[in-house]
Amino acid sequence: MQEKPMGLTVNSEILYYFQDTASVNSGDRIYEDYPSGQEIFLVDFSAPIRGRGGKIVYWIAGATRESEN
Repeated sequence: MQEKPMGLTVNSEILYYFQDTASVNSGDRIYEDYPSGQEIFLVDFSAPIRGRGGKIVYWIAGATRESEN
């Protein structure tokens, strides 16, 4: 994730959104099952999205495909 004058640029293949109680860290793996097989994504970054009073509302995580099956 890179900060630009007009916002953020994400260089990840896919974005995931998690509930506020999730614990998502850079380097974590996400396993997706598809009819054609399983794919593994490596989390590049994660960031909390905060609402009123600074309370975390949800997490966003960018991930890149680690392997192809």
